[in-house]
Amino acid sequence: MVAVSHKRLIEGNGTPELAWQSWLQSGEITGCTLQSYLQPGVRLVVVAPHPDDEVLACGGLIAMHCAQGGDISVIAVTDGEASHSDSSLWHAQNLAATRCAERIAGLRHLGLTDVALTRLAIPDGRVSQHTQCLSLRLQGLFRPEDVVVTTWRLDGHPDHDATGFAASLACSAVGSRLFEAPVWMWHWAIPRDPLVPWQRLQRLPLTAQALDRKKNALSAHVSQLDESSREGGAVLGASIVQRVNRLEEYFFTAQERPHEAHRRIL
Repeated sequence: MVAVSHKRLIEGNGTPELAWQSWLQSGEITGCTLQSYLQPGVRLVVVAPHPDDEVLACGGLIAMHCAQGGDISVIAVTDGEASHSDSSLWHAQNLAATRCAERIAGLRHLGLTDVALTRLAIPDGRVSQHTQCLSLRLQGLFRPEDVVVTTWRLDGHPDHDATGFAASLACSAVGSRLFEAPVWMWHWAIPRDPLVPWQRLQRLPLTAQALDRKKNALSAHVSQLDESSREGGAVLGASIVQRVNRLEEYFFTAQERPHEAHRRIL
């Protein structure tokens, strides 16, 4: 009998990375190659709910596509101004400016010297209230030949879920190819969790250079790694940092119809 996580809750330390590694190394997740995802002449469009999500979701993929001369565009859904709402050290406006600067620094670590960045400035924490508007804006930014990567629409963070859902609607309308990356899923889920469509998950091995670039990119997000900046400790705790050391990235493929997943779970 398979254990069930029951709820997509982001709390505590989450599922230990050791538990994930023991299972992920068993070979149950299908492997793929960079070429099966992205040819050098194809544009990669990354839709990130918050600054740092582009690193957590697909920093290695960005670095490898950049290394092969690929075109990359990043769409910033929010500026991440609500990550320290319980802190007296940060004003939302100052935090937004800091996180935007961290994002640029992180993308440069990934190899993007001339960052193609589109800021949508949707309020942090309230993306679900702007899903339809976000989808329409994304439709105007996507091209049919693009490969789009965003957070999984059932990732567990409301902004991640809404961004994934909006991107799926936009990709369906435009004809772009969509991959959804789990970020917080690794926190609340457990190996073989029936709430997760594992049959649609693929494993992309990273080059040593891409992995180094990804780790350096995350280190640029100082505001999220600083344990003293908020009452609950660092936003990106030890479990997240451990997952960034993985030799692979993971993506959901063969998307469901946009409304299907939201009828199935929520």
